[in-house]
Amino acid sequence: MHSIETYTKRLLAPRLRKYGLNKHRIEQICSDVRLRLASLVLHWGDESFRRTALTLGIEEATFWEPSEASLEVRSLVVLGVRNSLIEDLHVSSGTLKQVLSDADMPQLTTEAISYFRTVDIVHVAVTPGKDLFGDLPRRFPNAWQCLTMLAHATDNEAKYVLAKETAELPKVARAQAAGALTPVVASGIGSRVDPLLSSILAGIQRGEIPRFIAPSFPRITRNPVKLLAILDHIIRHDAALVTANYALSATCVARRSPLIRPAHTSREAEASLANPAGLSDWHRQLLGGE
Repeated sequence: MHSIETYTKRLLAPRLRKYGLNKHRIEQICSDVRLRLASLVLHWGDESFRRTALTLGIEEATFWEPSEASLEVRSLVVLGVRNSLIEDLHVSSGTLKQVLSDADMPQLTTEAISYFRTVDIVHVAVTPGKDLFGDLPRRFPNAWQCLTMLAHATDNEAKYVLAKETAELPKVARAQAAGALTPVVASGIGSRVDPLLSSILAGIQRGEIPRFIAPSFPRITRNPVKLLAILDHIIRHDAALVTANYALSATCVARRSPLIRPAHTSREAEASLANPAGLSDWHRQLLGGE
């Protein structure tokens, strides 16, 4: 039995049973986690691809335990376990009923990290029925190039020249604003575009909005396809995506040094975006600093 299957059957499934989930829901979540982990492990031997993909989870993984595990292993768990259907167990909105408390999530992720830190990931044999990450460079080439620059940057700011490519038109770019422009609380891994996000993306496309500011990647979405679609759209229209930890555009990438913990509350989000420590001048200016 390979390592991913071992984790879902011996650790994840029993834990989900303790939360009161039925057999069907447990298997649905475990299948989703297996697919996400396998899709990442499939590319583990490709260092450039691995580093770029894992960049999506590093700001959160930096603060996860056990800290003795490598940052790559912790990032693998962010993208493969935390950003799976497990997210829906942590949301309470509409048809979604919260199952996991704020205290449950660290226990679940710590357990996963403790397990995978003992695994020789590069030698795990996987044959996913669907590769969730493999076609991201093709579908969203501008976003992927930008993230690759960020992943390989050795300083807190790196300038580059992006050779823009025609990307698959993201569904988020075609969405039209409708109804009141108020934030929507929903699944963090869903693909739905709420009216507020649709309005912002439309404004970027018209050249009216020069930057998209959010507290962190997870506060935008935990869906990697949706996140790259948004980033690709922003870059192709010469705007910038700016968070408390990162600033990304077609000509420059920046990373706060050291990273700060992604905000969980609105008050924390405001504080993180107002914190100038460790920012490059360009990053600080994009966030409204002097």
